[in-house]
Amino acid sequence: MRKHRLQLITMMTAVLFLVSVFFAAGPAFAEKKIVIGKLVITLEAAYHQMVSWHAQNYAMKMYGAEVKVVDGQGNPDVMTNAIDTFIAQKVDGILIHVPFDGVMVEAIKKCQKLGIPVSTTYVEPSLKVAPHVQQMEIPASFEMGRIAAMMWKKWYPDKTCYVAGIGWGGFPHVMRMRFDPFMEGVKSIDPNAKMLAKLPGNSSTEVAMQATLDMLAAHPEINIIQGGNDEHAMGALAATEQLGRGKAVDGKCLTEIIVGTDGNEAAFLKIYDPTSAFKITMASPAKINAYAEIDSMMAMIEGKLKTKEWVEITTYNLPVSYWTTPANFVEYFLMDNMNSNIKLTK
Repeated sequence: MRKHRLQLITMMTAVLFLVSVFFAAGPAFAEKKIVIGKLVITLEAAYHQMVSWHAQNYAMKMYGAEVKVVDGQGNPDVMTNAIDTFIAQKVDGILIHVPFDGVMVEAIKKCQKLGIPVSTTYVEPSLKVAPHVQQMEIPASFEMGRIAAMMWKKWYPDKTCYVAGIGWGGFPHVMRMRFDPFMEGVKSIDPNAKMLAKLPGNSSTEVAMQATLDMLAAHPEINIIQGGNDEHAMGALAATEQLGRGKAVDGKCLTEIIVGTDGNEAAFLKIYDPTSAFKITMASPAKINAYAEIDSMMAMIEGKLKTKEWVEITTYNLPVSYWTTPANFVEYFLMDNMNSNIKLTK
């Protein structure tokens, strides 16, 4: 009896010791927190800043997961180093949004060899062996081109549409999603329309401004300028204003129509200014796109989505113009996606 009592006391002491260690150690005995690495093409663009913010916020609230964001700075070497850093940190998954196929393919191979779930966003890799989140832009790009040409020909029926583009040096995927369908939309209204110039803007308002100045010096007849993002469009607007152009009267553009993509606060303030020539952009829903990235990655981590099979998760962007989109719709879009409370209506 005494022997059994001694054994019971010993067992109780051991249990109390383990409980005390558990509470003292805390997370050491708890479930491991999930960490996801997110590589972004550039954080210079407001849209990418907000996608990253939504991804971090949603992942923590919905899954208790941490998202580490790295700015790729538009540089393939920086991007490659970021992937290697994520791997060294032993993250649970990696989200990749970069325009360089070599960087994507090598990252996919490394991650899959090590058993790390990986997915790509927007730009499709040539190696299609992992899930991909695609923002479908072709219909919206076509419609933006159609609206721009329709308005120009309405105001100036005898003037041909002469188009210029500011992008990233001709990445095929961006051309397919944005610039090519935009030009098709223009030509659906004006079959004689011509693309006169294309220069890189590098997601920079300053670079885009200089590109626009160069294009207008060579081709002053340009009357539709498409920016690959809103930063490009803002740079184009600054350039035209410097030249005494870029103006509108009650929404009628006098010398050119400027078009962007993404739909940030600064862009919409100009679009809904009846005196500005910046009049069209594509509303890219940062929140929905971020949710799609996080949900698909968590599905991979939890074993609900195969990590080594190509599957495309599609979201859709919307065309917005001064003439066709109510300002209160845009106000809600900005509040929901860009954490903005600006008022475009009086």
